[in-house]
This record gives sequence, structure tokens and C-alpha cells, in this order.
Amino acid sequence: MMEPVKGGALVNVPKESERILKAQKPELSVASRAIRFTATHENVMMVLSGMSNMELLSITII
Repeated sequence: MMEPVKGGALVNVPKESERILKAQKPELSVASRAIRFTATHENVMMVLSGMSNMELLSITII
């Protein structure tokens, strides 16, 4: 699966959705959740997501 966050499209969630997600596990970013969600599908063997810097890489490592 490539681009599970779709260039940011899936991480720009409504504020209420972000609030609910942060209340459950504040240490996880929305981007990290998108990658984790994609990786949990039974038929997905690999998730590839482009990172433009080390900070983005560090917050999305599973």
C-alpha cells in the first residue's frame, strides 16, 4: 500500500475527530494512525509512505 496518508489529505481530519483520537492515545499523530490503520488490513503486506525529513519519519514509525 503506498501513500496511506495521501499527501496529507488523510491527516487533515475535522477538529472534533482529531480531539477524539487524541483523547484515546495522545502520543500518536494522525499520520501515524493512518499508517497503522492501513497496516492492519489482512491483505496488506507492506506500507510505503514518503517522508521529507527525519522528524516525519520518527513520528510515523510503527
